[in-house]
Amino acid sequence: MNANLKEIIWNKIMTFLLYRIGGKVVHVGLFDNLGGDFKEYCFNENMPTRVSELKKNLDAESIEVIDYCVKEIKYSPNLFKDEKYEVTLVNPKTYVPLKDQEIAREFISNLKTYQKKYPLSVNAHVPDVFMFHNGLVYLPQKVKNYIAGKDFIDGGGYVGDSAIVFFEYEPKKIYSFDISDANGSLFRKTMAINNIKPDKFELIIAGIGESDSVINITDTAQIITNIYSQGEKNVQVRSIDSFVEERKLNVGFIKLDIEGSETLALRGMIETIRQNRPVLSIAIYHNPQDFFEIKPYLDSLDINYNWKIRRISPANIMQIPFSSKSWGLFHVNPINDTYLIGYPAELDGDE
Repeated sequence: MNANLKEIIWNKIMTFLLYRIGGKVVHVGLFDNLGGDFKEYCFNENMPTRVSELKKNLDAESIEVIDYCVKEIKYSPNLFKDEKYEVTLVNPKTYVPLKDQEIAREFISNLKTYQKKYPLSVNAHVPDVFMFHNGLVYLPQKVKNYIAGKDFIDGGGYVGDSAIVFFEYEPKKIYSFDISDANGSLFRKTMAINNIKPDKFELIIAGIGESDSVINITDTAQIITNIYSQGEKNVQVRSIDSFVEERKLNVGFIKLDIEGSETLALRGMIETIRQNRPVLSIAIYHNPQDFFEIKPYLDSLDINYNWKIRRISPANIMQIPFSSKSWGLFHVNPINDTYLIGYPAELDGDE
């Protein structure tokens, strides 16, 4: 056994023991496998200009979120870039912001309530969905009233977790998209557990993209494990514009959390945005293009929306299974669950 292999094994053993004994060690880093490397992007782009464009017309809290994320992009290591990578170990009490620690404590204290109120087909209750409703909690009440009675598009249906929360906002019907047949089965089970009537939702096993097509992608049976490939398959892709036109929908709300395909999805729903003026909740953390370019792109369309950027999870502390590509620790992705939330600016003038 060579010295390098001995060092790797020793580090893994000690890291594992530190976590198991102390419970205070986390693995910090950025994902870069869903459409681009954040660090390479920052080196290759004019970042002062990118950040300035992103911050235009945003509130103070949004600017604070951007500054935090940019700092973490600079100083946090990449994860899963190749088979061998360095590990950064920190105590979460000194690394994770106090606000995030408070959110985590609040979520844990209310977890049983969420589990009882929103039963799922799997154990998958997370703060971004059940505390923050994919960002809807940040909207004024008149905006929430605006979407009531309209059709909802749920991009990234997973097991139905977001959908059952969205029913609190009184949609006419929810149309959930997911590429995974396995998720689809669990989604339907969640709807049944929550006694959701079949005429109030529809699950479409398809992706969302710029146009209607069939593409070859990596299937992910569970979003929480999307870093592990589960084989390739051909998947139907729909554009929101064509789907809305086909179904003659009046869309009040669109959520997109589709693992790095958000930009393509937006390009295929411009007419829906212009004509229906829906509230938007868009995950922008999967890749650097989404993070830095989606909002400026939407601004360039002159659609006259008000925007907020929020991190809707407490530093996304999640446990990674112990395997050849992980350390069996809690992993902190500091920019995870960062969302762009927008609504038509004319709603601010409504009484």
